[in-house]
Amino acid sequence: MRNSGWELGITGIILKGSDTKLRWKSFFNIATNRNRLIKLPELFDANAFTVSQSGFTSKLQEGDVVGAFYGYKALGVYSRDDDAILKDAEGNTIYEADGVTPKYMRYGSATGRQFRGGDMIYSDVNGDGVINELDRVQIGDASPQFFGGWNNTFNYRNWIVTLNLQYQTGNDIINATRQYMERMTVSHNQSQSVLARWRRQGDVTDMPRAQPDNSWNSAASTRWVEDGSYLRLKTVSLTYTAGKEFVRKIGLGVRQLSFFVTGYNLYTWTHYLGLDPEVPITGSVYLFGIDNATTAPPRQYTLGLNIGF
Repeated sequence: MRNSGWELGITGIILKGSDTKLRWKSFFNIATNRNRLIKLPELFDANAFTVSQSGFTSKLQEGDVVGAFYGYKALGVYSRDDDAILKDAEGNTIYEADGVTPKYMRYGSATGRQFRGGDMIYSDVNGDGVINELDRVQIGDASPQFFGGWNNTFNYRNWIVTLNLQYQTGNDIINATRQYMERMTVSHNQSQSVLARWRRQGDVTDMPRAQPDNSWNSAASTRWVEDGSYLRLKTVSLTYTAGKEFVRKIGLGVRQLSFFVTGYNLYTWTHYLGLDPEVPITGSVYLFGIDNATTAPPRQYTLGLNIGF
């Protein structure tokens, strides 16, 4: 396996006013890492290093990256039954062997579940009219393209403000929580988003119909893969250091006095629909980036008083 990457850090004093006593010091860094599986042993058993979770699959194979996952490419929902009829390159209807019955897209095999209005549309990669393992492609990579942070310190007279942000971009997350809350296959509470589901012929929506058994509609696909990029306001801290004259008036042997207030995990900017885009690595080291209702870091506040004698 080959890992390669780089990191760039920039430190500078942006403001250094002599009259206002305002000083702004900043540090920004950006890093990246790429991995590639170059060579496997000749007697390597690929099945021994294939992991599946929530229907998604990750495997070790030459030329691939560690952290990529496979599934179907979702293209929406069939609006009508007729939309699932197979057509040739010229748009002509394809018929069954009897020459009369239109041939429909099927799931699993040539005799498997027949797609109808309200069912998910998946990309038929090999064009055989059947959605099965042969149509599974790489649909995501849990490794970010870039990550880093931006730390800032502001000094003004006796006040100090520190502001730290962290970020990552270009990584994908499997929202397994949403997969569970939108599958509509069992009698338990579901997400409010299922109210937009397909109900009748002609409905145009990205939410398939509800059925007791519709595993083909909740299959592992790009429907559940989301952009995990985020920018997080990690910490903000305000510190005040009392002047020497004020400390002298206190007496009692006090030589230094300061107080601070710090907030942690104050806000996160992201398009991810789950609770937290910073999904930890759990389970297999080459199938990660799966969010199973991961608890978001709590927002915390700390107050402190420092007294030096």
